Amino acid sequence: QVLLVFWTTECVYCLSHIPDLNKIQAKHSDRLTVTAINIGGEVSREIRDYVKRNQVSYLVLADRMNNVDVSDAYQVKGTPTMVLISKEGKVLYVGASISKISKWLDNS
Repeated sequence: QVLLVFWTTECVYCLSHIPDLNKIQAKHSDRLTVTAINIGGEVSREIRDYVKRNQVSYLVLADRMNNVDVSDAYQVKGTPTMVLISKEGKVLYVGASISKISKWLDNS
């Protein structure tokens, strides 16, 4: 499974979710990959500094143009938006609730 997390460096809610996403990645690492997709258009240096400063322990993608295409594909309207995808490619959840994602993962 993959949890896509669409975010920007200016998003306060995105920042507040980092500790929870770190825990989710650690707890479910055998069956889940948390992947943060930056859609703010920040340059690589800004993103590297942000990731280091905030101790992000999951995968972060920062390809400015391709990330926009991915966010369009999932019809992302704002940040944070999280998309949980099954191994089969089925979208299981779209939203911004860490507690709903945690419950789903704990019960599946």
